[in-house]
Amino acid sequence: MKKYLTTFIIAFTILGLNASAYCYQAEVVDISGTKYFPAVKEALSKAQKSIYLVMYFVNFDPKVKKSPVNELVEELVNAHNRGVKVKVILDQNIDWADKGKTREREDKNEALFQYLKKLGIEVYYDNLFT
Repeated sequence: MKKYLTTFIIAFTILGLNASAYCYQAEVVDISGTKYFPAVKEALSKAQKSIYLVMYFVNFDPKVKKSPVNELVEELVNAHNRGVKVKVILDQNIDWADKGKTREREDKNEALFQYLKKLGIEVYYDNLFT
């Protein structure tokens, strides 16, 4: 019994020491509420290599110049123009209303999709059927 206990203690110590080699300290910042817009705008403006963005709904109107949404979209465009790899995936909900057996894609993100595509930014819709 003592032999098994010694083996367990040695194994536990070795595993414990190895596990700490895979740990790293991370900083978590609260960006809820009014902190969201300035934090995201700063992150987009400081991006140097890549921005990968997945959004359910973006209330984007290209005719409105001064809105928080449009300011963030312009930061994406600025990042793209300075050589940052920008990739955007937008949701394209299926309209589940009773329309027979066909499913129809909602166009809720169409304005942003077309705007980014026109500017040469890599933009996609998610898959309707997954």
